[in-house]
Amino acid sequence: MNLFAFLTKEMRKSPVPLLVMATLGGLINAILLSAFSNISSAGKDGPDLHAILLILTTMALYYYTKKYTLLTSMTTMEEMINSIRKRVITKLRRADLVAFEQVERANIYSLLTQEVSTLSQSVNALVNAFQSSVIVFFCMIYVGLNSLPALLIMLVAFALGAVTYMTIRKDTDALLHRLMREDAAFFRTLGHILNGFKEIKLHARKNKAVFRTYSSVVRQLKLLNLQAGKLFSGHMVYTQTYFYLLIGVIVFILPGYADLQKETAMSVTIATLFMVAPLLMCLSAFPELSRANMAISNLYRMETELEGMMREKNANQVQIDYSTFEKIEFQNLLFRFPQTPYEEKPFQIGEIDLSLYRGETLFIVGGNGSGKTTLLKVLTGLYKRSAGKILVDGRLIGTNRISSYRQLFSGVFADYHLFDRLYGIDAIDDEQVNALIDQMELSEKTSCIDGRFSAVKLSQGQRKRLGLIVTLLEDKPIFIFDEWAADQDPHFKDYFYKTLLPQLKAQGKTLIIISHDDRYFDCADRVVKMDFGKIVQ
Repeated sequence: MNLFAFLTKEMRKSPVPLLVMATLGGLINAILLSAFSNISSAGKDGPDLHAILLILTTMALYYYTKKYTLLTSMTTMEEMINSIRKRVITKLRRADLVAFEQVERANIYSLLTQEVSTLSQSVNALVNAFQSSVIVFFCMIYVGLNSLPALLIMLVAFALGAVTYMTIRKDTDALLHRLMREDAAFFRTLGHILNGFKEIKLHARKNKAVFRTYSSVVRQLKLLNLQAGKLFSGHMVYTQTYFYLLIGVIVFILPGYADLQKETAMSVTIATLFMVAPLLMCLSAFPELSRANMAISNLYRMETELEGMMREKNANQVQIDYSTFEKIEFQNLLFRFPQTPYEEKPFQIGEIDLSLYRGETLFIVGGNGSGKTTLLKVLTGLYKRSAGKILVDGRLIGTNRISSYRQLFSGVFADYHLFDRLYGIDAIDDEQVNALIDQMELSEKTSCIDGRFSAVKLSQGQRKRLGLIVTLLEDKPIFIFDEWAADQDPHFKDYFYKTLLPQLKAQGKTLIIISHDDRYFDCADRVVKMDFGKIVQ
């Protein structure tokens, strides 16, 4: 899809007023051309008052129309970008977790920053190019009215220029594709440095190797940008030279063959010179439009991928309150990861038969890679089961009820993300939150002010303690903790198992804990052991 089709699809308001004003701006420029030409032909008498008033009036109108078109196009584009960003994230929010975990984060960052920025810049370029093309159109009419041979020469020259442009466009588009791929590689490599900072600090050779890769990507990006710059600069210089040759033909050669009068030759020359800036504006827009077309392709490709990941649409979701449940049953539950080219048989868990009772404390144990966290994601509805049933008090949880079912759960996963504020919690009491922060011995590290944490750059154990506070405040019926105690010191580990869990159980909370701490297994009502994706005990 090109930029024109994109604008037609995405614009909410009619483009007619913008096009009318842009066309009017071009027409005003043509009127200015006529006025200047008349002044140049006025001879020694000089311009009269009417000509001066005409020029001043048209210049004022040009200022207004130009300002209107630029501001309107900018506002329209920002509205479209805002809509696109929200639409992409909305689709991302509804994506299946398994599919989402395979998404390249660098591509999303690039899409919502660089690509939409490219679109924003391209619209201004497009508006300027459109207005400039209107100026060129009226200038050519003016030339044709003064000298038909001059107009024919221009048309032939423009046709040859168009053929030349179409010839080189393929190379330009291919280069822009390479640039966008290299941009994504840059974000990926930068992510390795930022996210793997500890690892590269501990390993000098790894540090150097990662930096070499980063340097290679940056160097390749520089070379591609230079290549693109040289290509576009060469095109621009070629076009300018080509056009100046055209002017030379019209000014110096045409009068001798077409028997033009001096005044006519002067008018044609002025019109031709008047077209130089608009033509260059049109030509300079082509690289921006090419980049915009690439960005649009990437945008819609990403949206198509996200739509393929969506399994929950609000229109199909049934809102049911399951908070008063007494029993959740998992019957013949099976989950299988998607097949990849790198493994003969994807990992799976199941079949799982398990019941969970209100107020129960359930421990899930087993070795690393046994499927504990995967089971937890299936039990909570984060992973879509491949087969089997989930029943709440005998009611089947279908795809259209999975969103309501998930609202039963809150907790801290092993890769828990700590938000900077308490999203989704109404009537936040800062004093209550700060009391919990003090209870978790974090008052010297952070505090809650107007529902926002003053600091979230904490150690892993401290972040999980803060995550525990968030879980308590969310106050869901079922709490899940994925190896929460693994990052805690002996004091907090003992507090978690011996004090906190009994308190939560006394409040009627259902608790699911993944744990390796066998010395605390007696704190559970039941212990389920996983091995190779199956419950073995």
